[in-house]
Amino acid sequence: MSNGALTTAGAQVQPLVGRTAELAALHGQLHEVARGHGGVALVIGEAGSGKSSLLRSVADYAHDHDIRLVWAAGDELSQAFPLLPLVDAVEGAKQAVIAGLLRGKDADGVHIVDPVLAASDQLIDWIDDLCSTTPVVLVLDDLHWADSASIRLWHRLTRKAEQLPLLVVGAMRPGYDRQELAALRRRVAALREVGLGMQFELEPLASDAVTELVAELVGGTPSRRLSQLAARAGGNPLYLTELIGALAREGSLTQDDDGHVDATFENAPASLSAAIADRLDQVPPHVQEVLSLAALLGVEFSVGNLATVAGRTVAELVGMLGRAQSAGVLKTVHGGMAFRHPLIRDALCEQVPASVRAALHVEMGRALALAAQPATAVARQLVAAIDISAELASADWLTDWLVTEGPTLVNQSVSVAKTLFAEALHHTSLADPRRFDISVLLASALFRAGEFEAGERVATQALTTIDTRRIDDDLLLDAYTALADVVLSLGKFDAMLILADEARSLRDWSIRHLVRIDVLRARAMGKFRETEAESLAIDCLAQAREVGVPWAIGSACNMLAFLRIVHYDPDAGMEYLNLGIAAVEGDPALYDLYLCLMANRAYAYYLMGSFDDLASAVFQVRQLAERVGNRRRMMQAELFESCRLFETGEWQDYSVHLEASDIVDLREPLVLIDAAAAALHCDDMEKADRYTKLAESAAEAAAGASIADNIFIIRALWLEYQGKPIEALDELMKGVRKWDAAYWPVADAVRLAVACDRKADAKVAVAFAEVTPYKKTLPGLALLCRGLLDRDPAALEQAAHFLRERQLRPRLAMTLEALGLVWVEHGNTGKARAALNEALDLYEKMGAAWDIRRARATFRAHGVRAGSRAARKRPATGWNSLTESETIVANLVAQGLSNPQIGEQLFLSRRTIETHVSHILAKLSLRGRVDIARIVNHRP
Repeated sequence: MSNGALTTAGAQVQPLVGRTAELAALHGQLHEVARGHGGVALVIGEAGSGKSSLLRSVADYAHDHDIRLVWAAGDELSQAFPLLPLVDAVEGAKQAVIAGLLRGKDADGVHIVDPVLAASDQLIDWIDDLCSTTPVVLVLDDLHWADSASIRLWHRLTRKAEQLPLLVVGAMRPGYDRQELAALRRRVAALREVGLGMQFELEPLASDAVTELVAELVGGTPSRRLSQLAARAGGNPLYLTELIGALAREGSLTQDDDGHVDATFENAPASLSAAIADRLDQVPPHVQEVLSLAALLGVEFSVGNLATVAGRTVAELVGMLGRAQSAGVLKTVHGGMAFRHPLIRDALCEQVPASVRAALHVEMGRALALAAQPATAVARQLVAAIDISAELASADWLTDWLVTEGPTLVNQSVSVAKTLFAEALHHTSLADPRRFDISVLLASALFRAGEFEAGERVATQALTTIDTRRIDDDLLLDAYTALADVVLSLGKFDAMLILADEARSLRDWSIRHLVRIDVLRARAMGKFRETEAESLAIDCLAQAREVGVPWAIGSACNMLAFLRIVHYDPDAGMEYLNLGIAAVEGDPALYDLYLCLMANRAYAYYLMGSFDDLASAVFQVRQLAERVGNRRRMMQAELFESCRLFETGEWQDYSVHLEASDIVDLREPLVLIDAAAAALHCDDMEKADRYTKLAESAAEAAAGASIADNIFIIRALWLEYQGKPIEALDELMKGVRKWDAAYWPVADAVRLAVACDRKADAKVAVAFAEVTPYKKTLPGLALLCRGLLDRDPAALEQAAHFLRERQLRPRLAMTLEALGLVWVEHGNTGKARAALNEALDLYEKMGAAWDIRRARATFRAHGVRAGSRAARKRPATGWNSLTESETIVANLVAQGLSNPQIGEQLFLSRRTIETHVSHILAKLSLRGRVDIARIVNHRP
């Protein structure tokens, strides 16, 4: 028997051993994705357990089967910068668009309110577009290091995977207690229950798998001594690989003629970190020095950035990086290089003393700033330094850089911006002219973070302690305007007026600036000096139009429109809104004001009962708000859509809308009351009970606000549903007597009062309806109430005409039902039956099973029977179980339209369409959109 030494050069590839079941399951999901069916997979395991090897197998399979691969990885240094890993994975022109959004501007220069929200929507659209042409696998490695926004987006994409040819794969280490990671794991577990997801917990390799892995690494049968040594690794594949590599490099492995491999060693690495250190020892000291700087850049880094911070040319680095790659320390990745394993980077970082590491981070940040690298690259280094040493030393270059890049930094990471601005402000003297700029930036970051009072303190201090005579007119007035907006949002109208008056007296302003200040004064007075405020706003509007100040025109029009709307004159309000929209439309600097005007126009359409116009306006507001990530306006759009769907009786779509949107999470009492009412009318007790409890909780939380008083509406409806009309009437009359504006439940009070023979209550409610300020916008209400009391068919027919024109179907059905009863009392059975049949048609289209049952019973008691119509229950599954909207969506899916395209056709949000598609898949027991197309295209 002859012995020979075994040697190894460079990196050993860790074979995928002991993970057969996981690999087979992943390949099975990849096969399904290729067929058009999506899924989710989450791989959880300790460092070195084989997660990366499994993900490599996913990438290899995707490459071999023409599946589009999108690969992203979390980064420890990037956690404070939302979405960076995913944005880096985007290719082509789309990446520049999304990166621009994260910097706070879109391609047209429009300011982005919430860059993360806007960029997230664009990333979703990009994945949608990819999936429309090819199956896609999205991998997000190192989820435990990913920023919160990336994890939330990964979570959102799991919902996409239920419908699209999309496999969403993630890998993470256990033991990270972040809330969003826990939610993500719960989501995958839920999908696993329905066969759409899988989750792997990678345990240490079993002894037979360890033996197999060692045999593959050494190319022979391991001896007993080598096997005992391998047992030190505790079943960790990376440790095993590094251990065998260290032994081979030292010439400690020998192989006999029969292929048995033995280990002759003195100092085998006793831990994984020792094994990694042994690998690092294979590169020369000057290369290790460069690698230490690379480690401070992150797990992945660009060679250009490394050259910048190392003070070397790229040509000088090529040979060194090549040596490191040959030694298995580095690997090439798309767009740069990366450490072969994060633990290698960790080992390099730990070799540098903390104080030195902090100083290096600052110097590297300075070098990147001087090289005009992106703000995120510089800020990553500065934040890393703060994490180590708690604060930054005073540096002029840093203050100058923050003044220049500050606005971009606020958009890219509010938390980082707050930290750096506060540090810079701490080191900037009152005499430094840059202090005002830094103060304004810090205040804006605090405002963006929702810390309004802290932002107010910073801004106020800047305006009162800094010599503002040196500040440019526009910059100074912008600061006052921003502060005024925050003060107004806090409800401090007196303080806002003082602020505006202070600004007016500060210097000799031009007429253009004075108009802006006076608009602020008018807004401040609007709450408690309404007449004076309106007069000032009218003057401001005239002056602004004369000198051409679009912001002042739009702001004055918005204020005047609001005053008209709250005084129940939406037509006059609409005139102001259209004037303001025309003044600011197309100006990127005034986009937020434009969006505010558009949202108020939608509200005016609602008050005018123009529901077709409202549907279009809501869709437009939603699209505009999504473009800039304006969550407040998005929620306004959802609120208006909720009102439209309820008032027009589109109750089945209303339920879908509530499920798809975040509007329920806002705990708006009126929306929840409407939701509970719709569910009761439709005999859906589970939803009625849920929404009622939510409504009562929301009303309790909003105690004191007039909208909280609306809870009487749903309480009365429950009592009537339970067959207690007198108690229901008592509840309604409480509301009627304390309300200061009429509402449709007043008509229910009249209806029940007449039925219960309580004429006095009926007269109170009718009198209330006839003097309401709503009389101009809702004349049908007074007609309905008067017709119910007087049993007057002419008044009821007039009310029905108004309601039919306004498409207020629930109230129209109620009016027609009442009209039928009045015709019965007048002895005209034919007209009674016609009115009843029309009411039942409407109830049936709305799915109002309770109303159908109640109305038929009432008319039977009077000897009037409708046709053969019955309250048919829709089947739970199959094609006939689809609602009208679901059928339309299914046909559009079959035509190959994406969810955004379908939404544009139907004036619905993408999430509403997604919810419709989910319902279609569930009702038809299908896996994906391709199955919907197949079913639709094969129907007769």
